[in-house]
Amino acid sequence: MKLLLFLLLIQSTAGIAQDETREYKAVRGHFFYESPVEVDEDSQENKYPKPQVPDRTALMSMHPNEFSTLFEDQLEYAMMTMSESDVLQYYELVDVSRRRSRAFMGVTEFVMMRNPSLDMQTVDPINAPGRAEKARQTEEARRKKLINNADRYALVMFAMEGCSACQSQIGILDVFQRTYGFPVRIVDIHSAPNMAKRYAVSRTPHTILISRDNDDWMPIGVGVKSMPVVVNKTYSAIRLLNNEIEPAQFYNIDIDSGEMYDPLFGIKEGVE
Repeated sequence: MKLLLFLLLIQSTAGIAQDETREYKAVRGHFFYESPVEVDEDSQENKYPKPQVPDRTALMSMHPNEFSTLFEDQLEYAMMTMSESDVLQYYELVDVSRRRSRAFMGVTEFVMMRNPSLDMQTVDPINAPGRAEKARQTEEARRKKLINNADRYALVMFAMEGCSACQSQIGILDVFQRTYGFPVRIVDIHSAPNMAKRYAVSRTPHTILISRDNDDWMPIGVGVKSMPVVVNKTYSAIRLLNNEIEPAQFYNIDIDSGEMYDPLFGIKEGVE
């Protein structure tokens, strides 16, 4: 009887020990002579510290890269804290940025007044009368070039039967021919396959500029091109084939010679 009671006592003690072990693994704290893990309430502040913003005098002379970094840091910090003071600090930086930009533009205007050779408005006016005159001069330069070279060059447009886009391009080229007196020829690729092969024509409409004096030619465009595009590209292609310009000057017109729009101005002459 005593042996039986002893065995029951051992079994109950083992069960309690197992329960205590399970509880020990599940719960921690002062009951087990351990300090509970403290929640770090300032973890965000430690991870993303508040930007140090100097006074306005220093901000006005700060390097743009440094100012830009400070600007972005303050914005992110203000969006994190959502506090009135931090948001106010951000908009104070916005104000400084605006003032610096205005100061730079003020100095720019002064520099342009004293150095008109650097002022783009001298060749590209922004007011309505100036732009109208610029457009008139540009159109006159292109018209003169096309008329004077009508006996040396011609446009050839490759087409084929059933090509509706070809009909649209033919209508545009008809207006071009009547406006500038520039010769235009329409060629069916099935009627002249060798000619189409020579100029690498694989689809229609396909327009090229050819020289009447030699084998020089240049593509004007594949697909339907508007009247302004035909005029501009034909004009520039003629200048290029006449050796009046380099490829880098393709967008230039005669009145741009020696101006700021000329990318090669001063290079051949050795001007710094």
